[in-house]
Amino acid sequence: TGSIFKTGSGYTMSLHIANTRDGRINASSSGAYTLEALENLTGIRKAAAELLPQLASLGPVSDGFKQRPAERGKAGGDRLAASGGWGGRPPQTPR
Repeated sequence: TGSIFKTGSGYTMSLHIANTRDGRINASSSGAYTLEALENLTGIRKAAAELLPQLASLGPVSDGFKQRPAERGKAGGDRLAASGGWGGRPPQTPR
């Protein structure tokens, strides 16, 4: 979940990633940004850089997750798409 609020000097963006089973917040990021930083996605990239280490510290994902065969053994390959996502095949590009 997240929110963006206009302040007197710019914007405040808060993002929270929660566990869907128990609602506990697993990672969060909050900061002040300019309109330009939000429009050119610099703010999103900064928030993502703050969220990723927090999520990585949780360890490998639990049951219900699959990974692409090509990703096995690669860094981060144990944290891929939820069941029903890739299903062992790369996503198809619409024609």
